[in-house]
Amino acid sequence: MIHGEWFLDLDVFHKGYARARSNEGWHHISKAGTPLYPARYANVEPFYNGCSRVETGDGALRVINEKGETLRTLRRPTIDHFAELSADMVGYWRTMALKTASQSGLFDQLPANQQQLSKSTGMAPERLVRFLRALGELGVIQVERDKYVLTEKGQYLRSDHPKTLVSAPEEYGGDLLRRWERLPAILKGADVDQDIFDEISHDEERVKAHHEMLASYALHDYAPVVPLLNINAGDVVFDAAGGTGTLSSLVKRRFPEADVYCGDKTEITQQQLYDGVHYLPFDLFEPWPICVDKLLLARVLHDWNDKQVALILQHAKAALRPGGELLVLEMFLPKLGFGGGLCDLHLLAVTGGQERSEDHYSDLLHNAGFDVVETVNGGSLVSVLRCRPKP
Repeated sequence: MIHGEWFLDLDVFHKGYARARSNEGWHHISKAGTPLYPARYANVEPFYNGCSRVETGDGALRVINEKGETLRTLRRPTIDHFAELSADMVGYWRTMALKTASQSGLFDQLPANQQQLSKSTGMAPERLVRFLRALGELGVIQVERDKYVLTEKGQYLRSDHPKTLVSAPEEYGGDLLRRWERLPAILKGADVDQDIFDEISHDEERVKAHHEMLASYALHDYAPVVPLLNINAGDVVFDAAGGTGTLSSLVKRRFPEADVYCGDKTEITQQQLYDGVHYLPFDLFEPWPICVDKLLLARVLHDWNDKQVALILQHAKAALRPGGELLVLEMFLPKLGFGGGLCDLHLLAVTGGQERSEDHYSDLLHNAGFDVVETVNGGSLVSVLRCRPKP
């Protein structure tokens, strides 16, 4: 093995360097798997005579050296940065348009013509036409044979899709957006209201909508990772703060001889959506009422600050049987670049948590008495840290 790093795509080594693609884009790496520079590109060519031709995300062409320094600009950006920035500033247009469509039930009515949609949604015909044009611009609907139909992307907004996101616009355009409005004060040191999970659990409709959204994300992001988990026949597995149990159900399906428990707040676990999964009410910050062989923390730690994470890990360690393992599923911030920055800011504003680098998680786990024995990257947004209590 030349190095132990993982990439979405990796070219052969040429004169000591290789082209590699991460979630942020293309770049060059050394034989140690180390990036030569922090920038990421839409495309890069191999180095010849110490030079590489690269294309930036905005369409510019440059020649760079092995330090990533620009030697020459071959083409100016093809993207209008003024227009791009303007689009960034009106991102709420998209959220609110999708929220309105979801609330009206429009997506479940398709395919349909204008007259049918006006009747089913109660929208005025002339304004409905304008609304449909906006949804078409967003790429979620199109016209076929005088009827409006969902595009492939738009299918996710049907309420009966296995990975439905129909509830997501309501969440992002509602309470989550209001929490973002406190960001200026939070950045200046104001406390974050860490009441979101309690608030959701006390609202029956919100429980359904919020966890429907989380279930779709879990199904999309965890399915590629589950086969890589080292779960054995007879293992007792605990999916801590596992919501309505989507990950638990994937684990049970893949490892049918394991005994799988999903723990969360009483209001969440009482739904018991999946057969074969045991549901256990519990509190993350109180001693856990279970002792297991494998413990899953899937995108749980990122919702909390470092001090709270330390307490969660203390309870996790106490809940492991001798020889047991903790499996932490999280997205890692890259060592270089700005990837994940907006997700991190969202957590700061909404939960008081944060996205972290692999090294940051490793430090937290080490301080809590765990050894990280392996990092598993399965080509998904999330990676897995396999951890064992220190001897």
